[in-house]
Amino acid sequence: MRIVVNLLVLSTLLSGCSLPGTVSRNASDAAITECIDLMAQVNQRIDDAKVNDAQHARINSFPYLRVNRFLSEFRLQSFNPDAFHFWLDQMQSLTLADWQIELANLDITNRQFIYDNYPAINNKQALLSSLDQCSHTLRLSDFHDNANKARLIDLAVVPDSYNTWQRAIGLYPLTAWFFRAGIYDWHQETQTVFNQALSELPVKGTLQRYFYKINNNSNTDVAGILKHSNHNPLSIPLPSEKQLEQLFDYFAPVFEIDSVDNNDKIGRIKLTQDATPLVDTSIAQVYRHVSRTHLNKQTLLQLNYTIWFPARPKTSNWDLLGGQIDGITWRVTLSTDGRPLVFDTMHNCGCYHLFFPTQFVEQKNQSLSLSEPAFIPQSLHWSDEKRVVVRIASGNHYIQRVSLEDKAEVTGNHAYQLQELDTLRSLPVNQQQHQSLYDESGIIRSSLRGERYLFWPMGITEPGAMRQWGTHATAFTGKRHFDDARLLERYFIIKAEIQ
Repeated sequence: MRIVVNLLVLSTLLSGCSLPGTVSRNASDAAITECIDLMAQVNQRIDDAKVNDAQHARINSFPYLRVNRFLSEFRLQSFNPDAFHFWLDQMQSLTLADWQIELANLDITNRQFIYDNYPAINNKQALLSSLDQCSHTLRLSDFHDNANKARLIDLAVVPDSYNTWQRAIGLYPLTAWFFRAGIYDWHQETQTVFNQALSELPVKGTLQRYFYKINNNSNTDVAGILKHSNHNPLSIPLPSEKQLEQLFDYFAPVFEIDSVDNNDKIGRIKLTQDATPLVDTSIAQVYRHVSRTHLNKQTLLQLNYTIWFPARPKTSNWDLLGGQIDGITWRVTLSTDGRPLVFDTMHNCGCYHLFFPTQFVEQKNQSLSLSEPAFIPQSLHWSDEKRVVVRIASGNHYIQRVSLEDKAEVTGNHAYQLQELDTLRSLPVNQQQHQSLYDESGIIRSSLRGERYLFWPMGITEPGAMRQWGTHATAFTGKRHFDDARLLERYFIIKAEIQ
């Protein structure tokens, strides 16, 4: 017998005479009632099984829409009808893609529970098809006029990754000053390393270079790809899959790593039979991911390259920073004509966020405050004939230098493969079961660090642990997110001559 959503909830959701601020829907339409019921049941099964994906935020009252920080920023602009519906398209696509991942990770018992209550749905593909159809049914009902537009604009927000209650208990206004002093010391120590000549940087093991083999790289029309990929109502750069492949190839960095043991090798993440993640270093793999940002009233494309190490080995029993699984994300933000404006990087815990601006931007003055400033240890003078080389230390995997080398002269020990970062959201455990690398809050549980016992007053959940895209808080004092669509606007401005 079909499980019916609580009548009180339904009466609120479906009432044609909605309360102020609620969603207005036609209560007499059986198709709408059916779709609300199906989506509620699917989300409930996903939540009960703890396979809900944390990369995008659900939007209350609009179960077929999810949002990220980039799309959320469009709430603040004036929409014409075409732009508004294109915005809906993007959020609807996120939701359908997320459902596909979550249902792939959902155990057969919970999936069968859904099938038993919906006789017309008897497999995962049929379920996804029904969710797709229901998404369009509800969207057409919700936005045939402007009654629900303001409500959606109010709700399409991604919660920040800081816990106010932790900061309150941890006496943040007082303790943050001690953390701010520690951050300043780390900046000074890191700057000292960057000030050394490249040839003088210490090497504990042997330098191993991971590079990407590229064919006909010089023929890639980066400016042309970006110029013609943003012809849509929101001017969002949306290159095709083939064009993205060309862009990722063109800007693929070289990772030069001081390697002492296996923990200094990069590799492919997989799950063991008991769902424990490990990094297989027999396959050199770099994970790619697209993001976008706003800068100088322009919407820009960002290319992200993520690497994973088996561990950051502990140096002693008292080492609070070491633990299993370690990683780094390297990002390039491209101008509308294809020039790199800013490179930035973080460890995949959100820690150690560094910025490397190029000659195409100017730095804004940063006021002295409690909030953590942008740390810029080095600038880069980019040219198309060069390739970025990222020097990484052994053990702690700190970035020590970024250099540019002629493409024709770049060599390496290991050719790496590029793989989509999204594949980590649903990895095979065995032939019947898939599971995300991350838990429902976006954390890699096996990567927890001892620093969480000391750093919790800054409000970050499990500080030091590796985490999923969209959940990276990158500042201990103040608030900052790696995927903040206005992040670069805080610190940089594009030079007038290239706008």
